[in-house]
Amino acid sequence: MLEVAKNLKQKSNITVITNAIPIIMELIRTEVDVHILGGRLNHDELNITGYTVRDTLSKYYVDKAFISAGGITFQNGISDYSSDDAEFIRMITERAKTVILVAQSNKFGVNAFASECSLKDIDIVVSDKNLSEEFVRGIQELGISLILADLPENLDTP
Repeated sequence: MLEVAKNLKQKSNITVITNAIPIIMELIRTEVDVHILGGRLNHDELNITGYTVRDTLSKYYVDKAFISAGGITFQNGISDYSSDDAEFIRMITERAKTVILVAQSNKFGVNAFASECSLKDIDIVVSDKNLSEEFVRGIQELGISLILADLPENLDTP
């Protein structure tokens, strides 16, 4: 998601709603209108979680939700390693006109701890060119738009 934020830095007339500290730091000295969801700081994930985040998020509707994932499978959909993050994703996907999943190819074929949403809730998938042919075909068969990009050279792969 940080790569998405880096590409928004030169934009104006957009609003970003986030609970992620790295996204906030990336956009702090830009023309982007950043709304920060408050709550409890999760030191491990560098994001803000809890009731206050959920309560505040319930008051917003968004045109585009960019979401991440710990894992993606056809059988179980999109999942994450944090139940708080999964709940955040579930809420934002319900409140977005367009849902864009941004995930490296190594997340596909993996089930993480907590369910976020179904692949049917996704409008666009952005991944890297290493995505397996099985997932390329399956995503296209579901009618989801697919964008395959080169990985940035400096990107740490988990």
